Amino acid sequence: MLVSLLGTVAKLEAQMIALTEEIARLKNLKGRPKLKASGMENGTEPGAEVVPGARKPRRKGRRRVKSPPKSARLIVDEDRILPLQVEPGWRFKGYKRYTVQDLVIEVRVVRYWRACYQTPEGKVVIAPLPAEVSGHYGPNLRRFLLSLHYQCRVTMPLLHRQLQDFGLLISEGQVSNLLTKGHDDFHAEKAAVKQVGLATARWISADDTGARHLGCNGVTTQICDDRFTSFDTVASKSRLMFLMTLRAGFQDYVVNAAALIYLHEQDAPEFLIDRLMEPDGRVFADENAWTDFLIEIKVTGVKSVRLASEAAVAGSLDHHGLLRNAVIVSDGAGQFDVFLHGLCWIHAERLIHCLVTVTGQQRAADDAAIPSSP
Repeated sequence: MLVSLLGTVAKLEAQMIALTEEIARLKNLKGRPKLKASGMENGTEPGAEVVPGARKPRRKGRRRVKSPPKSARLIVDEDRILPLQVEPGWRFKGYKRYTVQDLVIEVRVVRYWRACYQTPEGKVVIAPLPAEVSGHYGPNLRRFLLSLHYQCRVTMPLLHRQLQDFGLLISEGQVSNLLTKGHDDFHAEKAAVKQVGLATARWISADDTGARHLGCNGVTTQICDDRFTSFDTVASKSRLMFLMTLRAGFQDYVVNAAALIYLHEQDAPEFLIDRLMEPDGRVFADENAWTDFLIEIKVTGVKSVRLASEAAVAGSLDHHGLLRNAVIVSDGAGQFDVFLHGLCWIHAERLIHCLVTVTGQQRAADDAAIPSSP
């Protein structure tokens, strides 16, 4: 009888707890915390011996390798030894290291005293400035502004206010000039990286999207492989613009074997091929020289000029050793379908889905190319 009553009481307590938690849930109140057992009761079981201060048995498995501290990757610029007032009987036991990272931002004003001499002819000669000096603001300030504006998206007014807080005398117009002008070195570096990338690439991926540049609608083209990425904004979307983007800074037009092969691949009219075969191997320095040549050989039609220009740009790529035997991977848009071209795996898979299989062998090949999802 007593056992039956105790069981009934335990069942009613569990039901009461469940109802209490349900009411708390409906009122959006926090329920009872779910605490895991500590495991201490395992040591109080019959036959278990508890030894005070004893370590827990180590789990079997792979031994965990302790990773080096993060401070080991730091480059220490300065070591400071902190002395201690020693009392009698103390023994020296070495040093305890403590690493502190800090950031130093200061305004440095360098005044150059440039020696001036006058030659016997009356000409004044002034000592030149160092190579890294290009204006009244140093290279570190330029790097700081470019990093915050283009990488961290800090606006020009906030940059100007921050520089003033640092104690730098500079106007808003000068901040704008540092961010938008005098970047020829950056453009040259970008062109050099792009040229090396295209000259050594086995494949490149290409895509484009609409963008606004200098207040006008344009197209931003992205080309890359697993080593480099380049973004170029042009006025319109066309195959000629894409080929000109692949020139990586070169401006010449070349009529060579590669240009004639391109014309044959694009089914150009015979008269155009015949007129371009005569100056085989000729290099035209820029667009003006190329345009004058087309007028000279009486190639003035819009389609003919476009095909001839595409061929001459393709010849320029071959002339500079760019994209030789490299595959262009894209979504299949017409402007990218030049040279050795292939679809990216997403667009290639779409075409495989569109295939209509008839025989068992065809269905097996389709299943092997695109395994069915489980």
